Amino acid sequence: MNSTSREKWNQILQEHATSGLSVREFCEQRGFTPQSYYQWRRLLHEGEPRTFASNGLNQTNGLTLRIGKAEIEVRQGFDEKLLLSVIKALSSS
Repeated sequence: MNSTSREKWNQILQEHATSGLSVREFCEQRGFTPQSYYQWRRLLHEGEPRTFASNGLNQTNGLTLRIGKAEIEVRQGFDEKLLLSVIKALSSS
């Protein structure tokens, strides 16, 4: 991975963080796949300590839960029972 690509994708990840868009929407607007986005995000953040939101959902972006290889975007108005069921299912697999 060269430094130009790292810089480019760091910028893209920062732009997404402030965009208020889902990953899918952001990628569609920018002309690349969500798979590329997630691959670069994983590569750029490997070895970094994991951080967790402690004050609830961000009004604009919500939050992303990572369980194994799965990522779940949670936004305001989510169904708590459904989310808990999905988390339990992913945790047990």
